[in-house]
Amino acid sequence: MIDLELSDNFYVEWSANEDFSSGRIYHIKTNKHGGSLSKGVPRFFVTQARIPPEGYFPHGGLDCFVSDSDLVPKPEELARDIFRALTARGLIEEPTWLGWRVAEERGGSACGEVYDWDR
Repeated sequence: MIDLELSDNFYVEWSANEDFSSGRIYHIKTNKHGGSLSKGVPRFFVTQARIPPEGYFPHGGLDCFVSDSDLVPKPEELARDIFRALTARGLIEEPTWLGWRVAEERGGSACGEVYDWDR
């Protein structure tokens, strides 16, 4: 797991291997006492096609899925920020298709034992 700071308000936790990279960008809010609250706002995925599609130059992909449009009113700006941060650290390079989407979780359920309320 690698942490990157994007700005005073956003930081990134992400992981990578040879085939796939992904991460989550967190919005952080601090108070005057030094406490903080972090909320995950988008997830992102980095892909590299092994066989480029016909009619395209070989290129990578960086897809950002924003889940809180109140904290991220301009998803395209945050997507560009993460692209610049990853590029500056040599973790992604051009050419890359940068995509951003607004997504919402519509529900969920635990499959197996997820919560431990007895701790």
